[in-house]
Amino acid sequence: MKAVAPSGVIFVAMIVVSTLPAAWAGSSPRAEELLAAFEDSLDRMKRAVAFDAETHLVLEGAFNRDVMPTKETITARIRRRGEWLDSFIVEKPTYVPDIPRIPVEGTRRRRRICAAGERKKYKAFDDDRPKWLVIDTADEVNDVAGVYGMLPAGRYLDGYAKGDDALFLPEAMRNGTLRLREEMEIIDGHRTYVLESESDYGKKVVWIDPEYGHCARRIVMQKTEGHLYGRKPLGTPPKPLHPRMISKEPHVALTGMEIEVRTTRIEQVDGVYVPVEARITESKSYANGQSTRKTALHRRSNIDIDPDFEKIGAFVIDVPNGTPIRFLDERGGSGVEFEWRDGNVFTRVDETFLACLEESLEGITMDKPCATKAASAYPASEPSASTGEPDKLPLLAEAGESCAQAVGSVYPHLILLGVFLGGIAVYLLLVNYRTKWGRS
Repeated sequence: MKAVAPSGVIFVAMIVVSTLPAAWAGSSPRAEELLAAFEDSLDRMKRAVAFDAETHLVLEGAFNRDVMPTKETITARIRRRGEWLDSFIVEKPTYVPDIPRIPVEGTRRRRRICAAGERKKYKAFDDDRPKWLVIDTADEVNDVAGVYGMLPAGRYLDGYAKGDDALFLPEAMRNGTLRLREEMEIIDGHRTYVLESESDYGKKVVWIDPEYGHCARRIVMQKTEGHLYGRKPLGTPPKPLHPRMISKEPHVALTGMEIEVRTTRIEQVDGVYVPVEARITESKSYANGQSTRKTALHRRSNIDIDPDFEKIGAFVIDVPNGTPIRFLDERGGSGVEFEWRDGNVFTRVDETFLACLEESLEGITMDKPCATKAASAYPASEPSASTGEPDKLPLLAEAGESCAQAVGSVYPHLILLGVFLGGIAVYLLLVNYRTKWGRS
């Protein structure tokens, strides 16, 4: 006779067995909590930080070698405070030999100060003596993600999600279907939680190390045809190039993209864990069967959390007086020339023109003298080089009223002169009329 277990014992055993996976899952954080912890680890490097960076970049595949190098070493000095970013970048490219190139081979330097929210971007080439200062107020400067998009490959360590319409990685993952894998995975000897998310912007996977401040040990971002890249689906043919523009990559539809970030070293700085070294790979495939691949080794050093920005001279536009300015908005096509002087933008006026104007006005009595300048204040709000405070942008000096009043007093004289010249013209016409008909 076989022994039969009581039904109550069987019921309890079934409950215990069925709840074992839930108990194991209960020992780990929920997906939303883990994503919030990962987001906090990224915010540490966005609030107030200064650091140096070095990137060794290798470019393979169907790049346009007329304008793109095969290798590039990029050193950068980064200063970040909220929505303000100050970067000084030095690029040393290596091109394919014996190919005529449009860019000049050699070291390139550029200084950029960007203000997301303020919709301002300042860029100066050649830090010692800039050839010009570029001022941009384009829409892409209106978000922090767009500002970070201007940095080298290390931007992916800070959660930059390329092609996700100005969303950072945690925001992009939160907008998709988020789930936590049941099993922890080992990455370079470290146990990590694995978060997955998929949305219209593609698939994203993050391996998070709970023992190192919930920093990411690995990040993979994938887009395939149909996923959104910006606001258009991947696979959309690009617009025709302007005759003066040159494409750096195949100018056909992009059909696939994968970005992988492997963090190789995480250090503790001022009590917080910070990724300081990573290998970053960006691969793209195109509709014509071609592909490109960028591989970057990125290292950060001299990290200072909450630095004294005034002491290190951050966010100060210190270009020399007289530096020409190029606006990348409607002012750039106005035909008016601008220059930087004493921390403000001024319009340029030809000295010869002023001399001729002054000579032509001699002898005409004015109620008030018109004070002319070689450069007059342009009515625009730009940052002051003296204060260095990006959040306190002083208005430029406005033109005085004396010139307007003086010009107004000249109008009667000009009218009399016009009437006089008009009378002479009519007299000459009458004389010519009489002479012509008298001879006939």
